[in-house]
Amino acid sequence: MNLEDLNNKMKSSIEHFEKELQTIRTSRASPTMLENIFIDAYGSKTPINQLGNISSPDSSMLTIQVWDVSLLKNIENSILESNLGINPQVDGSLVRLPIPKLSEERRN
Repeated sequence: MNLEDLNNKMKSSIEHFEKELQTIRTSRASPTMLENIFIDAYGSKTPINQLGNISSPDSSMLTIQVWDVSLLKNIENSILESNLGINPQVDGSLVRLPIPKLSEERRN
């Protein structure tokens, strides 16, 4: 193994670690929390950020403006199954994700 291969592997490890740190759940809502959620859409697993516009209107809420309303049920089910502890609220083509405060019980 040469030095260049080693540097490339270390660089990719650091990039992966930084990406994982972005998805850590704190008490603030961040669109990166949803990066690892994939939806069954159009015959394949599609990242949730390719099916709608994800935004954070305040520190305790995420919203997803879904472009194809027929995928709402799939998006809702995938969020529920994601183990994030978030209960989606569907309002037309908008999915609201209230982020509960991080208590000691939730951290454990």
